[in-house]
Amino acid sequence: MAEPGWYPDPSGMPGLVRYWDGQTWTQDVSGPTLPANKRGNPTVWIIAGVIVLMVALIVGTLMVRPWGTGTTDPVPGGRPASSGVWTPGAPTASSSGGEGWQGSTAPPLSDPQVSCPEPSTRQLIDGYLTMTRPAGWDDYGTPDWTTCGSSARLYDAEDDWIGTLEVGPLTLGDSSPQAVASSLWTWTAAEYFNPDTDPMPVLSTSAATTVAGKSAWRITGKLTWADDPEGSFDVLIEVFQRPDGYLSAVYADWPSNDKATTAAVEGALATLTAG
Repeated sequence: MAEPGWYPDPSGMPGLVRYWDGQTWTQDVSGPTLPANKRGNPTVWIIAGVIVLMVALIVGTLMVRPWGTGTTDPVPGGRPASSGVWTPGAPTASSSGGEGWQGSTAPPLSDPQVSCPEPSTRQLIDGYLTMTRPAGWDDYGTPDWTTCGSSARLYDAEDDWIGTLEVGPLTLGDSSPQAVASSLWTWTAAEYFNPDTDPMPVLSTSAATTVAGKSAWRITGKLTWADDPEGSFDVLIEVFQRPDGYLSAVYADWPSNDKATTAAVEGALATLTAG
């Protein structure tokens, strides 16, 4: 029986050699430049090839990802700007038993074929919903989750963002107001509050209701932090079915223990009209 070593491959391919271990042919093969008594290790080259491929895929992903052109805002934790297409989906269950944060890399950008109304200095409007902007709240333009509508924010004396009010239209195929409200809850918990601070969303209610004489689906909940249990934020979402077949949504968040901001949000919501 032949000694272990490199021999012409039994396939007969010119220049190809294969290693014989003294008992059987192995999977190690090489071309004619490998010395006849030196055993190669193709595994090393396979691993190297896999690493090169993974690096190429990562670089390619970073080059084409739509990061957006917005700015990051202060507290609560920053609000990353991004762009993309949102697919509504059911929120997952959190450890507290509510419907919790899934994380997201793209906002629920919609492109409803509706006419966007002219911005108003005193009202938040989207062509179906109208709400009075509270005194002292800044205009913040179109909400991140739509391509139309308007929003307002409240900043404290240190220029920290502490309150949000938004209205805007959505078009999401056959999705129901309930499904859209649930998805918007999941997305805003992930995108409006810095995930590095580990916000814990706790869903309080999710039910059909009547707002301003119109049927809507309402979600209420809180976002809390383990290292600051007193620093929770209340969240409210209401989604309406419009007569034109689209949806309109209201989003609001504010510090749970801030009585003045709570009163401002409640006062604004009381002015909401639909139609």
